[in-house]
Amino acid sequence: MRPRRFLAGVESLEPREVLSALGMFSGHGAGDVIARQPLLNGSYETATTLHGTSRTLGAFTGQLVTGFAVDQYHVLGGLARFTDAAGDSVLATVSGSYQKPRRGLTHISGTLNFTIVGGTGALSHATGRGQLFISQNVENEHLKFTVTGGGGI
Repeated sequence: MRPRRFLAGVESLEPREVLSALGMFSGHGAGDVIARQPLLNGSYETATTLHGTSRTLGAFTGQLVTGFAVDQYHVLGGLARFTDAAGDSVLATVSGSYQKPRRGLTHISGTLNFTIVGGTGALSHATGRGQLFISQNVENEHLKFTVTGGGGI
């Protein structure tokens, strides 16, 4: 029997996305609306401080800036920043909506979809997407949130 000659070859693969260091991004926390600025369209923009913990970032602080539509419950756009204890941040764009305001409610809930657009330091190449689920007290504007999503750096 004659030995067969082995010829190695390289086969191309389809593009793949691989989740790395961020992996599943989930956490929870609280925050307070610290500023409300009127907009020219008759609506407003809010600035909110955040603090919480996540599986990936550990303890974090953050900011959420949201621009509301004239109906005052749809969020047309905004930015979220989550900063870990080392000072590295993840930056994300947000949009979504809150429950339509009704008389007698003590809390309103909202869902904001986010897309990670980058970061700083060790998180400078962060990517991914997810959701912020918010419950906000309508009297004192204190909020609680959970965050879930996935991505990589």
